[in-house]
Amino acid sequence: MSLLVHVSDAVEQQLRTLAKAQGQLVEELAASLLTSATDTVRAGSEDWLDQDYHAECEADTYPEVPLEALRQILAKIPGSLTSDFIAERDE
Repeated sequence: MSLLVHVSDAVEQQLRTLAKAQGQLVEELAASLLTSATDTVRAGSEDWLDQDYHAECEADTYPEVPLEALRQILAKIPGSLTSDFIAERDE
């Protein structure tokens, strides 16, 4: 697989300078930097997840409300909600 990446001239020059200093091809250095960056992201990917919330969701024992029961509850609301939905969409 190959990937074409566009970088600014300044970034390209920095890559070329660093690659030359390390005795590498620019492509090898870029691949190494991208691999390192993705490994860092992958290693920290769980840090942003709210583990407590996910544990709470997994332990959720609230009974599901049957669709028919929901329809009966909604049927008790007087009038039509259609205009409310349309108004909310327009906001």
